[in-house]
Amino acid sequence: MILVGPAQAQSLEELFEKGNALYWEGKYTEAVSTYTDLVEKYGVSNSQLYYNLGTACIRANKPGLAIFYLKRALKLSPSSALEEDIRANLDLVRASLVERYRKELAIEQFVFDEPVTFSYTLFHFVPADVARWGLVGAWALLFVSLSLLRLRKGNRRWMAGFSWVFGGLSIVFGGFWIGHIATEKTTLIGVIVKDNVALREGQHPNAPSHPLPEGLELRIVDSSDPDLIRVQASNGLEGWVDHNAVREI
Repeated sequence: MILVGPAQAQSLEELFEKGNALYWEGKYTEAVSTYTDLVEKYGVSNSQLYYNLGTACIRANKPGLAIFYLKRALKLSPSSALEEDIRANLDLVRASLVERYRKELAIEQFVFDEPVTFSYTLFHFVPADVARWGLVGAWALLFVSLSLLRLRKGNRRWMAGFSWVFGGLSIVFGGFWIGHIATEKTTLIGVIVKDNVALREGQHPNAPSHPLPEGLELRIVDSSDPDLIRVQASNGLEGWVDHNAVREI
């Protein structure tokens, strides 16, 4: 969350509570608007706000934006209880999208989940926090074992063995941590936030196109063009869509 003075912090809290009240009154569109003001006008960024906003978007029939904000909430390392709720709502909205597009599109060709590369999947097998603290712990134990190895006299084979083990663990955890950081920077994921979006095979307006369902997560290949963004779906289908139809997660 951005740093604000006490008076503004109080007003932001009041705005957040107003959004909550609107949600529980069943005024989901107004709740979405209120929460969105906190994000876009005041720069507030925390997992609880994104979760509330994503949940309100589900109720307001905005599945693409719901996935966008729920995934944003996950990226901010929520508590385990909140993470469970976020993932449950993600499963709910994805299931509703499959049902919605089952007859409209050949939905079996799309996967409502992150379209990631093998390297991304590999390095994210171990969570970033586990890799980071595993590296710190392995380094600490390696330092201790090397110190004891240096001080110990006589048979030091078993201590040398521990040093090799801790050194190996340092390499493994370090590799996962560096890989996690590298793939986060190079693998950009976006989500379709509008209905009836056309994936064009070229940048020309009359290029052959394919319909994309709202809420579909895509890998962003090239976003340098101000009007069009090049994306790739989980089934390998690649092309261009309007820039304002995709939100980068």
